[in-house]
Amino acid sequence: MTSYGDDLLVISALGFLMVCYLIFFAVRHIEQPYASRLVLVIDYLFLASLTLVVLSGFVAVYEFI
Repeated sequence: MTSYGDDLLVISALGFLMVCYLIFFAVRHIEQPYASRLVLVIDYLFLASLTLVVLSGFVAVYEFI
C-alpha cells in the first residue's frame, strides 16, 4: 500500500539528485556566463525538493491519523 507521501519523497529524492548533478556542472563551469543562472536554478530546485520533503511529512502524519 503506497501513499502520496511516498510519492512525494520519490520526487524530492529525484530533485536532490538533480541538484547534485547540477552543482557538479556549476563548479566545473564557474567562469561561464551562464553560471549565475545555473546557480539560481540549483537554488530553486533545492528549495522545491526540500519543500516536498516537508509536505510528505505532513501527508504521512495526516494519513497515519
